[in-house]
Amino acid sequence: MGATDPKNVRAPAAAGAGAHSEGYEAGLFEKIINYALCRTDLAKRKMPMKPVSLVQLFRYGTRVDTILIFLGVIGAIVSGAGQPFVAVAAGGMVNVFLVQNDTQSQEFRDGTYK
Repeated sequence: MGATDPKNVRAPAAAGAGAHSEGYEAGLFEKIINYALCRTDLAKRKMPMKPVSLVQLFRYGTRVDTILIFLGVIGAIVSGAGQPFVAVAAGGMVNVFLVQNDTQSQEFRDGTYK
């Protein structure tokens, strides 16, 4: 009795028929998130299939894909962490332009508030 024996082979329709006919209803945590994000239609709806997890989403990716995703995530973290520092530096430069220029400071201030 090998793998090609007709008794061991399942028909494609019968293999997933039970999972597709019942549908997937979101769990309590997913419903709370959907309500919090104002997606009440998703919280009440039954989906035809269960959504895939993050690991299942990338199961067919190659090693190069994984490295590129990792580098993208690291770049996004660095970029997001650097934005407050740029805002502080730009604010300091604006303060220097507004306060330190004694000959034109009042004219510059009046011009900026018009």
